[in-house]
Amino acid sequence: MLYRQLIPYGPPSAFRRQPQAERNEAIVEDFSNYHSTSSSSDESSIITERKIALIELKIELVQLQVNHPSEDEDEQVKIQQKIKYYSDKLEETKKALLQEKGTKEFVEQVEKEESISELKNMISKLTLQQPPKKDDCSLN
Repeated sequence: MLYRQLIPYGPPSAFRRQPQAERNEAIVEDFSNYHSTSSSSDESSIITERKIALIELKIELVQLQVNHPSEDEDEQVKIQQKIKYYSDKLEETKKALLQEKGTKEFVEQVEKEESISELKNMISKLTLQQPPKKDDCSLN
């Protein structure tokens, strides 16, 4: 998909003639077609990225729960909002990972872990397992 297809050109009235839902649907169709040709190596790197994201969200939650014993009521409300936000994101990531094969044990392990250093070790192990990505502009 070309960048120009995403950016409307011309007077705004020309784009109001086509309903917003139809424009959004066209963009979503192009996006799904673009990403439907992924290879298995791309899928494994996506799974690895999701695993890392899950661990990072867990680290944020643990830090919020441990490091902020504030007595100020406004601070407590902000912290509770952050905890809810990170909890929701953690659940979304967990659901996405559980749809993949062989990730259930990993998700359970991350859920049980409360040590930040151990969670960071898990990230470093995942990044070492992940093969380096080839750039389009590499000289090989």
